[in-house]
Amino acid sequence: MGMNNTWFAVVVLAGLAAPASASPSVTQPLAEHVMLDWTVPGVVAEGIGLADRRAPTPDVARAAARTRGIADARKRLRAAVENVPWANSKTVGALLDAAQLDAAVAAALVQHAEPQTDGSWRVRLLLPLEVLRQAAQGPRKLEAAGDPATVAVVAIDAKKVAIAPNVGWLFNDGGAPVPCAQRWVTRWDGPTIKATAAQAGVITLSKPAGIKPATLCVIIVSR
Repeated sequence: MGMNNTWFAVVVLAGLAAPASASPSVTQPLAEHVMLDWTVPGVVAEGIGLADRRAPTPDVARAAARTRGIADARKRLRAAVENVPWANSKTVGALLDAAQLDAAVAAALVQHAEPQTDGSWRVRLLLPLEVLRQAAQGPRKLEAAGDPATVAVVAIDAKKVAIAPNVGWLFNDGGAPVPCAQRWVTRWDGPTIKATAAQAGVITLSKPAGIKPATLCVIIVSR
């Protein structure tokens, strides 16, 4: 399963899990018009594309303005994404080179685009945090016979552990630490497993949860 397919599965699961977690957003400003929304989870960047009054037709003007809005949001995203915090107290910019960051930002999705009365466009891009995690930790390896993994959701209560939303946490639930896609919330109405420690980029759980790279880990924090 490549990066895009993995993220598609995570988005579907996050959508399914959302009603059980009536949670206010866990957000963090990253730069002007750029926000980390850990509940999505992703980096959201807003841009504006001004209309060209010299365009030959209104349709041409609107299309060009939308393209400029996307480019403006992508530029803001690229400038800010280096500062996304990583679980080992570093940042994404310390782990990925310029080419990797460019490739990650190129994968950002147009989440919302709205035309304005003056012909300009306001555009919001979303860069899933899973794209950054996989760029640094690598995608999940597939068996030669195919993909046997079952995507599942594991909710982890980390309210009593000194932990902040970061990309790249690994999970130790009785074996070697493993990565997983992560979503951060402040409330969860379903069953949970308690986190007992968090250090050196690894979260330890109170009992085995069977976390695998295809698991969506929902982490409940106080803020």
